[in-house]
Amino acid sequence: MNRRNFLKNATVAGAALALSNRSFAVEAAKADDTCLVRMDQVTAEATYFARYEHFHILAIPVSVLIAPPEQGYTTRTSVLDQASLDEKAFNEFIKETGLDGASLRVHSHSVTFTKNELDRIASGEKEVKITVMTPKGNIAHYFYFTASRSAQVKIQRGRAGK
Repeated sequence: MNRRNFLKNATVAGAALALSNRSFAVEAAKADDTCLVRMDQVTAEATYFARYEHFHILAIPVSVLIAPPEQGYTTRTSVLDQASLDEKAFNEFIKETGLDGASLRVHSHSVTFTKNELDRIASGEKEVKITVMTPKGNIAHYFYFTASRSAQVKIQRGRAGK
């Protein structure tokens, strides 16, 4: 193979590889990954869990804050952030409760926002507290939402019909 053909083929192969990796990255970003912070969402990180420390991300699309549904908005948190898990306390919790540790390692929570909570976040109120309950009625996590300045601008423009 002569040098020109080699360089041409190497360039084409490199470009194809770069484009294919880009398309994978774009597809991954399009996935409904609530851990991925995007400019069209307002996000918060969970705080508090009495038994073992771990965290979740909860996101609200700006479009929901522009026109909050009368019945509120229901979504899910991200799955438990594995790197934030307090392994020792988690293992003790599993021993005490007999719950399925494998399932708990990948759990998330269903969260329903009221229209009032959505309006408060959209209005720019700081640290709107959202309490997430366990299925048994115990407090699971707190989320404190504050819309970023860019989100507030989008909300205001969306509500004004611009």
